[in-house]
Amino acid sequence: MDENGISISIVVPVYEDDEFFAECFYSIKNQSISTFECLVIDDGSSDSVSYRIRDLVETDKRFIYIKQKHQGVSVARNTGMEKAKGEHIIFLDSDDFFSSTLLEELSCLMMKHDTDIVICNSKKYNTTTRRYGDLFLDGDKIPKEVFSYNDISEMLFNSLNGAVWNKMFKKNFLTKNNIKYTPGIHISEDTLFVDEALLAARRMFFVNKVLVFHRIGNKKSASYNALLYSGDIEIVADTIHLLITKYNLEKELEYSYKVWLINKLRWIQKLLDDEHKRDTMFIDKKTVEMIDRLFLRYNLSDIKKPSKA
Repeated sequence: MDENGISISIVVPVYEDDEFFAECFYSIKNQSISTFECLVIDDGSSDSVSYRIRDLVETDKRFIYIKQKHQGVSVARNTGMEKAKGEHIIFLDSDDFFSSTLLEELSCLMMKHDTDIVICNSKKYNTTTRRYGDLFLDGDKIPKEVFSYNDISEMLFNSLNGAVWNKMFKKNFLTKNNIKYTPGIHISEDTLFVDEALLAARRMFFVNKVLVFHRIGNKKSASYNALLYSGDIEIVADTIHLLITKYNLEKELEYSYKVWLINKLRWIQKLLDDEHKRDTMFIDKKTVEMIDRLFLRYNLSDIKKPSKA
């Protein structure tokens, strides 16, 4: 906790989308603990959107409004990290909403178990149907005690998911390992950041409680418009593979990496198929070629589950 009583820093990037921000704002404002700061990073929204966001943020002194020129969500999150004063840090999306005990439960577990990362479960919330989805993570596949990648290497990149918004980090851990977001990445930027953190962390803990509600169907989100940025998948896939090589974990993590990448490419392929159903003349040659390249580059047709020792 810093000299001003701040123990947790929350970073919330927002860009040209204030439709759901109020719900996000109030679910943070009404947290069960008050020793937090919330850095709202406006990534160059138009004046009218910025005014509405700033007007709400300035009603609570724990919230800090920062506007920068439009540089993308990765730069916005890095800005938040640089300015964060808390011992712990969490990155939340501006269209999500949260349990009132999110900050209290994760920070208490982080201190109790002296961890680098604490992870919670979550549910999807469909904006169109107003229905909640299944649990985001399968708690049966995640250790019940403190663990590291060694304990879950077979499914590391899949069991823990690449989302950042269900994880709290020790800020010093991120700083010490120089873990930052890569500018210019629009989709799967979280995966790149989170996977680097998962490989560097020596102590992690998972609580199988739903503390985050992740909105899907928001037409302004990057994931909703993923085909515009599908080339980012190749950058992320190559960079994660380089990280695995850096840690000399090719053998241990090959299966997990291949499963993750196949699932990611299947997701992109489904987006292509759905778009083709809407428009039979639709062809995205670059994305199709990217999928083929990655299948060949990482030999995804040959995937073997590691044998038990």
